Amino acid sequence: MFFINIQQEYDDIKESYKVNPQWKLTHPTGLENFEMIKSCLEICPSTTSAIMAPSFSPTGLISNLITDKPLFSSSLPLNARTTPSTSTTVIRYGLQVYYHHSLSNINIPSLRSLIEGSFDRKLEVDEYVKRLKERSREIIVVGDYQGAAIVTIEDYGIAYLDKFAVAPNTRGIGVADILWKQLQLRFPNLLWRSRDDNVINKWYFERSHGNLKVPNTNWIMFWHGDEAINDLDKCIKVCEKIPASFLPTKAVN
Repeated sequence: MFFINIQQEYDDIKESYKVNPQWKLTHPTGLENFEMIKSCLEICPSTTSAIMAPSFSPTGLISNLITDKPLFSSSLPLNARTTPSTSTTVIRYGLQVYYHHSLSNINIPSLRSLIEGSFDRKLEVDEYVKRLKERSREIIVVGDYQGAAIVTIEDYGIAYLDKFAVAPNTRGIGVADILWKQLQLRFPNLLWRSRDDNVINKWYFERSHGNLKVPNTNWIMFWHGDEAINDLDKCIKVCEKIPASFLPTKAVN
C-alpha cells in the first residue's frame, strides 16, 4: 500500500492485524507506529502528511521528503504502474467518505458547485436533479463535497458512472484515488463515457479494462469489469441515450 487515507482505512487496517497474527512477528511495531501517526495527524493541519519507510530504503524516504505525493497513484492497477516498486507509504488523516442511495441527504447546491467547478461548465440543474431522482444508484461523497462519484442504473440494469468530480482546489491530495478505489470495491462492473477531447481521458485509459469509440459521436465508452465486453451493443445504446447534463457552451467570437 502506498497511500493511506486514515479516516477511510483505519478500521480495516486494525482488523487486518487481528486476522493476520503473523504480521505481529513480521512487523512487530507496525500497528504501534501507525497508531502513533494517527494520533499526531489528528491534531495537525489537514494538509499534513506522514511517511513510513524502512531504513534500507533511503531513496524512497528522500523522495517523499521532497514531495508528500505517493510515487504513483494508488488507484492504478498494478500492471499500469511504471514506477519501480517501493515500500514507502504516505499517510494522511484524509477525508471521510459518505455513501448516499437517494438525494434526500444530498446538499444539492454543494453538489452542483462541485460538479460545475470540476467540469468548468454550467449544469442544467433541474433536468439533472430529475434524472438523478429517477436513476441514481449511489452517490459517493468525499469530505465536505471535495469529491463525488455518481452512479446510476441505466437500461438493462447497467451501472453507469454518471459523474466523477473532484474540486479543483483539492486536486493532488488523493481525492480521485479515494473515490476510484471505492467505485472498484462497490461496483465490480461499471460503464462510463467521456468526450474524446477530455483531458482526463489518459487517467481513464489507465484504469479501465476496455474502451471503444461510440460510432458517429464524440464519445469514448469506457468500462471496468468483465460484463461489458459481452454486451457491447447494449453498452453503446446506453452511452448514446444518456442526455447531456450541461448547458451549451457559448460560442466565443
